[in-house]
Amino acid sequence: MTTEQVSTSFQLIDGLHAPSYYDVNKFRSGLEYRAQPDDIFIVTYPKSGTTWMEVIVFSLINNGKPFDEDNNDYLMRTPYLERVGESTVSTISRPYSIKTHLPFDRIPYHSQAKYICVIRNPKEVCISLYQFLVKHQQSHYYQCQFDTFFNDFMEGKLPYGDYYQYLRSMWSYKEHENVLIISHEQMQRDIRCVIQRIAQFLNINLTDQDGLLDRVLTFSSYEYMKKNFDKVRKNYSTRKMDNAITAGVSSTIVRNGTVNDRKSYMTDEQNQRFDKDMAEKMQDMPEFEILCR
Repeated sequence: MTTEQVSTSFQLIDGLHAPSYYDVNKFRSGLEYRAQPDDIFIVTYPKSGTTWMEVIVFSLINNGKPFDEDNNDYLMRTPYLERVGESTVSTISRPYSIKTHLPFDRIPYHSQAKYICVIRNPKEVCISLYQFLVKHQQSHYYQCQFDTFFNDFMEGKLPYGDYYQYLRSMWSYKEHENVLIISHEQMQRDIRCVIQRIAQFLNINLTDQDGLLDRVLTFSSYEYMKKNFDKVRKNYSTRKMDNAITAGVSSTIVRNGTVNDRKSYMTDEQNQRFDKDMAEKMQDMPEFEILCR
């Protein structure tokens, strides 16, 4: 498949990249949503740890409830902003979190709302996104060899736009008190500490509820999610729910990405090219490199 053919996998909606199968009206409606003071946004570029963070936040704001205890409740309380649109998000009962892959400067903003942003080493995003789009999405959606995908990633010709531009839109808000930036690498190194930081950010006192931290740790563990997320997928495929509510669930893949992933895909030449490009684009953001080691 050529680069020209691959590029048809996304569309431009009001200047933003979006997968070709997204509903334009719902996408635009999501952009017009008016953020509320009690909103919690989970802001990620795809394959940066969206589902992992979503499960953590869901359990924290629901007293340690596991995501698979009530699949319908989980699906309803984790809406995907640009897939469901304003009308759906506005009618969902609290508490909930809103996930989005929109660039931060296009996300509905409220000074009292909470924004949890998850970033990830660009190489890991590149590999994980390739595996997701090519191996686990609809067969017509994105089929190409890694070399073609690699070039598209480097040029930002992807369904969700350029990753570095995405990071920059987020980074400009990093000093805001209502914005918390967490890296996927931090989550892998010390998830307990990360959950404690998220709880503090959301004004949740872990000591007020006996065993809350341990429950969240259990239900957000890779082992638990890998074992039980099939229940959510089964719920998606067997129940006649609004397909916008369940958008993305049928193809959600719980992976335990490792640094070795990049070595099995990128050649030495690609690694060197990637490193040079990343150094040039991120040279004024040294904190990013520290977060994503």
